[in-house]
Amino acid sequence: MQPVLFIDGHCAVPYDHTSLSSDALGGTEATVIRIAEKLSERVPVVVLQDKRQSISKSKNVSYCPMGIDIESIKWQAIIAIRNPPLGIMLRSLFKDTPIWVWVHDLITLFTLDYLRKMADKGIGYIVVSDFQKKQIEDLQEVDAYLPVMPIIKRIYNPIDDDLLPDDTQVDLNKLAFISAPLKGLEYTLHAFQIAREANPDFELWVANPGYQAGLAAQANLQRSAHPNVRFLGGLSHRDCLKLVRQSLCLFYLNPIFPETFGLVLAESNAVGTPVLAHPLGAVQEVVLDKRQVMNTYDLPAVIERLMQWHAGERPKVEAVEAFRLSNIIEHWHALLLTTLNP
Repeated sequence: MQPVLFIDGHCAVPYDHTSLSSDALGGTEATVIRIAEKLSERVPVVVLQDKRQSISKSKNVSYCPMGIDIESIKWQAIIAIRNPPLGIMLRSLFKDTPIWVWVHDLITLFTLDYLRKMADKGIGYIVVSDFQKKQIEDLQEVDAYLPVMPIIKRIYNPIDDDLLPDDTQVDLNKLAFISAPLKGLEYTLHAFQIAREANPDFELWVANPGYQAGLAAQANLQRSAHPNVRFLGGLSHRDCLKLVRQSLCLFYLNPIFPETFGLVLAESNAVGTPVLAHPLGAVQEVVLDKRQVMNTYDLPAVIERLMQWHAGERPKVEAVEAFRLSNIIEHWHALLLTTLNP
């Protein structure tokens, strides 16, 4: 069986199968690990990372540094993570190999140039939501003469099959914000202090599942200005889930930075914790229960709903089964059978 190659040329730190339980990990890195490990049950997988210095192996996955010889291997497919220029460059090395660019970020006008080159060279796009797919398609309205678009495949980010509610005791006064600070933290902090006027016992626990080291310094500056806010810095995936399980809700008032998927939202619902979120980006694709999505600019309405949940009307939520890893991986196997014509 020919192996599959993933190339992460912009990773912040090395990661491998152990990172899911032990490291502060962004959603993209967590998704790469889950997909690589699950794919490897049927095909060998190699994950190249620019920050990695040594090889780490897990069953049928090899996490390797850049610089190893990849040109002598016949790959079933090559996936460039978050890096259209890399995907385009790889076509000069691999004339007949299916090459995909797996995008996790917002699409910008700079993508126009990549679209032309990718279409010409038979390179496909993997996007993580219909919102993101539409962002690419909308570029045709910017350039009415845009040539044929590259193949675009939407594959959602996965949640673990065994991610379920458990018997964790919920603290009705605990709210959680788990994301990068740029995703509406400042606005959420403002809203939280208004929420404390309705219930002074509320506490907001702020964690960052990724690599943004500036959160600790930011926390020191904000600690005195925001009573009842606990800044936790970077947390492992396991500790993030523990925090979510304990909380009344994921207090994620983010009308600022669109989500291209929103893994923390999907995982929160999977463990039985509702979210309060703004319908921005892919949020409404991920959070299907409309009681959890609202205009968060309307702070009185936000506080009213929060207090309703605090008083006993907290909605019962569950995972979207389509996001389960065992379902998502079938889309990946279908992708590996897709023909791309350079």
